Formats: sequence, C-alpha cells, structure tokens
Amino acid sequence: MDLFIYLDDSDLEPADFNNVAGPIAEAIAAYIANKPAGAELVDLRSSQTDSNDTSVDGLPTVGMHLSVKRPAGLKAPLNLLYGLAKQYKQEFALGIRDKETGDTEKVCFFGFHEGKPDAYEVACYIGL
Repeated sequence: MDLFIYLDDSDLEPADFNNVAGPIAEAIAAYIANKPAGAELVDLRSSQTDSNDTSVDGLPTVGMHLSVKRPAGLKAPLNLLYGLAKQYKQEFALGIRDKETGDTEKVCFFGFHEGKPDAYEVACYIGL
C-alpha cells in the first residue's frame, strides 16, 4: 500500500515553516538513507511547485512517501516522525496515496497534540 506522511502545516505560520521543515526533512533523509527501499523523502521547499504540490495554506509539502505491505512496516517510520513531532511541537497527516495520479486522501493525524500513533490501529484505518 502506498502512503504519505506529511508535516501538517495547517496551524504553522509561514514565517516559522522553514525553521521546522528543514530539520524535519534532514531527519527523514537520514532515516531513509539507512533503511531499505520503500520510503522516499518529500521535500518541495525549493522546487517550483504547482497547486497539487502544496498544502491548503500554500506551504510546500515536507514528509515521506512510504510503501508498506504489513502493519509492522509502519512502526519504525511512525516512531521516527512521532519523535520529531514531539521535538518540534508539530503534527503529521497520514493517508493513502495513488502513485499513478498523485492523488492523496488524509486518513489520520498524529503528533504533539494528537498523540502517539499505534501502527496496528493506523493499519486498520487505512485498510492494511
């Protein structure tokens, strides 16, 4: 199943975005460099983007794309991102992604306010 986990910038001020997005993108890149295939960094901060590549607030998307086959495949990325959410006092949105069209559907949120995600509960939400 193809998923996305993006920094939820709905409550993030544009002026503070890079202070949070930069370190989060760096941590995700380091994680992906040490893990097997199936995870990909999404960092559209410096690219020319169209309306499909930005959030509702117009801020660039930062996060990861993830392909998983079992609920256990969610555990490590969720733990990493939850740690970042606590450190930077942010939330993440997780959802299903259509690789062919790029369409996304948010399924749940987790992070500083929403709390720690349970990999098996999330797997139930997304039908994995």
